[in-house]
Amino acid sequence: MFQHNFDPVALSIGPISIYWYGLVYASGFLFLYWYLSRFNNELTGEAVDDYLVWAILGMIAGSRLFTFTFWYPDQLLVNPLRFFAIWQGGMSFHGGFAGMTVATWLFTWRRNLDFYDIADHIVVPAGVFLGLGRMANFINAELIGTPYNGAWCVSYPAERMQALGLTDVCRHPYQVYAAVKNAALTPLFYTANIVYALPSGTLFWGFTWLYSVARILVDTYRVEPSIILGLSMGQLLSLVFAAVSSYMLIRVHQHNE
Repeated sequence: MFQHNFDPVALSIGPISIYWYGLVYASGFLFLYWYLSRFNNELTGEAVDDYLVWAILGMIAGSRLFTFTFWYPDQLLVNPLRFFAIWQGGMSFHGGFAGMTVATWLFTWRRNLDFYDIADHIVVPAGVFLGLGRMANFINAELIGTPYNGAWCVSYPAERMQALGLTDVCRHPYQVYAAVKNAALTPLFYTANIVYALPSGTLFWGFTWLYSVARILVDTYRVEPSIILGLSMGQLLSLVFAAVSSYMLIRVHQHNE
């Protein structure tokens, strides 16, 4: 058993608190900047800086919009400023991915670039980013796992469980499972990008499909209300994303025949 006692605040300097969640996002975007500068030939110099602004705004806006539309619509009505408190968690992958995709498309359209030339390169940083994000969820004691009494179960503080309306029992480290799943996508798609001459768009939609299917499976260890057919909101959205990416993979394949 592991006793969870992490502080969501990584560092405090006077009245300023730096949260682990914020550090994750800063690290993720820095890695995205480095990776695009190093491996993408379409963006150089100032163009990378401009794209990063588009990507950050698109991801954060989309993520928060999905979070408070599909998961916590009541919270936004009670406290609209909660929308901007990203250090408290609550960043939807599906919304962030959709927002970043739209931002990337708009950016490439304005600059007359090929969307997939950039999209295929952001999947490796996405795997790193998502892996770190789930570890931040673990530190924040959010996205709690289902009850489990095995060797690696996690016991959270009783007051945290009470605040979430959950029983104080040992649980699956769902966030760690998800982090490992997300991080495992990184070497897989990095290798695919380097070794294989895949058709344009394959990496982007392949990543979307694989992430979505894996999340449907891993989310069985997460405490989340069932919406329909025993599936949670996260699983339902992942099912939609898997269906869309399957269709787009077929389109990409047909286009390159």
